[in-house]
Amino acid sequence: MNSFLDLKKTVLYIHGRPSGHPIHNSYAKLINSDFCFSDYKLRWNDIENVSKIKRTLSWIICAIMLPNQKSYDIFFSEGVREPLVIRKWFGLFRSNQKLIALMANENLYFIYTNKYGRMVNFLMKSFLNNCDALICIGKYQTELANKLFPHTKTYTIFNGIPSTRMTLLQNIKPDIESNKILVIANCASISRMYYKGLDLTFEVFNYCLKVDQNIELHIAGDCSDDVISFCEKIVNKKFQHKIFFHGHSDICNHLKNSGLLMQLGRGDSFPTSTIEAAAAGVPVFVSEETGTKELLQKIDPYFITNLLAKDISCKIIEYLKIPNYEKNIISAKFKQVALTYTEENANSLFLKVFAEIGKD
Repeated sequence: MNSFLDLKKTVLYIHGRPSGHPIHNSYAKLINSDFCFSDYKLRWNDIENVSKIKRTLSWIICAIMLPNQKSYDIFFSEGVREPLVIRKWFGLFRSNQKLIALMANENLYFIYTNKYGRMVNFLMKSFLNNCDALICIGKYQTELANKLFPHTKTYTIFNGIPSTRMTLLQNIKPDIESNKILVIANCASISRMYYKGLDLTFEVFNYCLKVDQNIELHIAGDCSDDVISFCEKIVNKKFQHKIFFHGHSDICNHLKNSGLLMQLGRGDSFPTSTIEAAAAGVPVFVSEETGTKELLQKIDPYFITNLLAKDISCKIIEYLKIPNYEKNIISAKFKQVALTYTEENANSLFLKVFAEIGKD
């Protein structure tokens, strides 16, 4: 049986606003997809405080009026897109049209932990049960998908970074003696803060300060005023001057000056910042609910933590106290393992998986 690629199938890639994730967009381009906003006919996706009526109306209108809907063989979705499940309900898919979802966000984890309300949960489950295949970024996403939707076919890929950037990062010599702890996360809302585990990070920092008052917490990425206010409520006022919000900034400069990185996500599928830090030789502590834990398994499971602030802080303080020669060995191992995670390798695997879906 020929694969989708062999048969030159036409693909419509459906994504959110203001655009799809750059890495997800690159996968869509590999299979020559046409691009379409999920709310292309009635915009709501990037509008604050949109009404439920407008949002629901947009889903229905966009489901019915999807552009050139009969000309596509495959609908490739960035995560869950409501108009597509409504098309399924209305019987608007032809029997030979396939729905494939790229799972790379909090959707699966939030379903698994009952984070969504009843209606949203129903929509999510209906969409994912109706997919012909799920392409999951990272083994953790695949594990969640198999638990939740055992009858839907799943395939696993990983994200990578361009070779030129990999070379740049590999040439960084990190400051292994630094007392600066780095977090890389864009948190435009409280819900995003929860997903990225930044609230947990603040709690961990509080515990660490009880033992070592020389450490600093540096956050690279855009954070909303609500997130900053939350931080000020959590962290002891006496030590708030030790937290630095840098906003959007050059990650390489931060990696040069940092002793370690924390990524304590709750369902964060496969953050490339883990790979970037590892490539620069900066050790990374990730939670057991962050997809890039599979990278840490190859280095040392010690760097995979639970979600208990006190336990995490003990590990961090313990790491900061080890001799420099041990830190150099660990740093070198991080650099070595990161070399596998290039954009070229990731793209090659994506194309292989996409062809495999067609054969299956």
